[in-house]
Amino acid sequence: MKTLEYKDDGTGLAALLPPRKNNVVIAVMGPTGVGKSSFIKTLTGAKDIVIGHGLTSGECSSLTGLGTQPANDIATSKVQCYNLAHEGTNFVLVDTPGFDDSRGLDNDVVQEILSWLKSSMGEGLLLSGLIYLHRIIDPRISGTARSNMRLFRELCGSDNLHQVVLATTFWAAVDDELGQRREAQLLEDPKFWKPMAEKGSKAFRLKQDRGECLQILSHIAQKNDKFLVQAQQEMRRGQEAHETSAGRAMNLGLERIKQEYEAQVADERRKQQAVLDEADRRRRAEHREERRRLEHQRRREMERLEREAREKDKARRESEARQDLLQKMRREAEEQEMRQRLEAAAQILRQRQEEAARLRQLSSYVCQNFDTKRTVAIAIMTGDIIASGVEIGVRGATFIPL
Repeated sequence: MKTLEYKDDGTGLAALLPPRKNNVVIAVMGPTGVGKSSFIKTLTGAKDIVIGHGLTSGECSSLTGLGTQPANDIATSKVQCYNLAHEGTNFVLVDTPGFDDSRGLDNDVVQEILSWLKSSMGEGLLLSGLIYLHRIIDPRISGTARSNMRLFRELCGSDNLHQVVLATTFWAAVDDELGQRREAQLLEDPKFWKPMAEKGSKAFRLKQDRGECLQILSHIAQKNDKFLVQAQQEMRRGQEAHETSAGRAMNLGLERIKQEYEAQVADERRKQQAVLDEADRRRRAEHREERRRLEHQRRREMERLEREAREKDKARRESEARQDLLQKMRREAEEQEMRQRLEAAAQILRQRQEEAARLRQLSSYVCQNFDTKRTVAIAIMTGDIIASGVEIGVRGATFIPL
């Protein structure tokens, strides 16, 4: 028998199989981190199986049980086979890489599995069963889990679903009642396990007991129906791996992933553009607000300057008015004083003119009524003329009233 490509340190499938036709070949499949390698190591005790705890293949550490913490069996990046003899039956357990291994595209994983299926078919080795593992600790059925299940159904087809086991792992990490509800959801979901369960697939729970793992093997061995999965049947008819239903589903999945990625990128760009637009809107609003503030400040400053100018002009006009009034008052006072002086001068002039007229009248009277022997004394006091005549050398005196 020819040695196959898929080996682990030189022990390939052909080297593991005894030359018997009653070998029970079981493929263990499921997403990365579901516990595939842990399941096989629990059964075989093989020391060369290393269980990963990281998020990508190759990050490995020691074994962790099926029912405790979720030990990511991501050390498996190639199809690897392990032999187990139990109750007279030789089991060959096929450990497959996870469908959603983060180290490579699902397309690479599917191509790896399809290539192994084609090679094993060429060696005349037929599967007796398929085990699909799902973590019961997952709170919901994610879109990735649905895609993986759809890919698994396309891989195995619908004719041999009675040889498929649907097993849940990590029961010790959840409450039993919660786990039972989640298991019921898996079995009742028309896009997950329900179509397979209706066609004979049986559900099992894997905790920490090796006996539970052996029950699954015994369940498959009881039927021991050899079969080709749908992908093998399609490749036997001459289709290439990428032309099979699983290959097309993978391509569709990749296209969908691409579309989802492009949609996410477009959505992220829209969000970023929205953030930029919002920032630009806020910036423009801030600029408008700043312009309004500066314009308001400018108007207030202009109003203040205009108000100060008006107040200064008003003060100037009031000062000029006061100066004009003072000058007018001074002129009026000067004019009044001048008039008073003129009136006083005129009054004095009139008085002097009157005095002169009286003197002339007195002089004329004296000349007419007195002789030369008389002397007239005229006294002028405070505007009144008092004339007194004293006869000199004449007996008696005569006063002449004016």
